[in-house]
Amino acid sequence: LIMLKWTDNYHGYSGHIPKALEYAKTIKDLRIVNFSGGGYGRRNEECNLIKELQDIGIIVVVAAGNENTDLGANCN
Repeated sequence: LIMLKWTDNYHGYSGHIPKALEYAKTIKDLRIVNFSGGGYGRRNEECNLIKELQDIGIIVVVAAGNENTDLGANCN
């Protein structure tokens, strides 16, 4: 089990999210990523990285409700 923190005391720059997801791709035997972010709108880079993780067999669980938006639906 590993935790990738991309915020500092509940404040974070969304540009750090892709760095955490990129790092997750390098972790040997990683099987599940629990992603709880938030924000508004679709972020292409995040969606692409989530897809890459899925393509290499990693299950990505995305939290819902942080900002009343649905990242999963927006990544289609």
